[in-house]
Amino acid sequence: MTGNVIWYNDLKKYGFILGDDDRQYFVHITELDSSCGFTRFHDGDAVTFAPVETEKGLKATDIYITKIT
Repeated sequence: MTGNVIWYNDLKKYGFILGDDDRQYFVHITELDSSCGFTRFHDGDAVTFAPVETEKGLKATDIYITKIT
């Protein structure tokens, strides 16, 4: 799935992605695929990710940054 980072807290290392399905997904820095060459998220970054539904809600995994802002 594709989406954009809509909010990210660099100190706490988490935020949210708005998926192309108009749903928000929790994101943690540990899910960032290091092969994309980036080590952090920025608000507005375009990403691809695998959506997962957990008992706590929607989560983005296997995140790859496709375009930085």
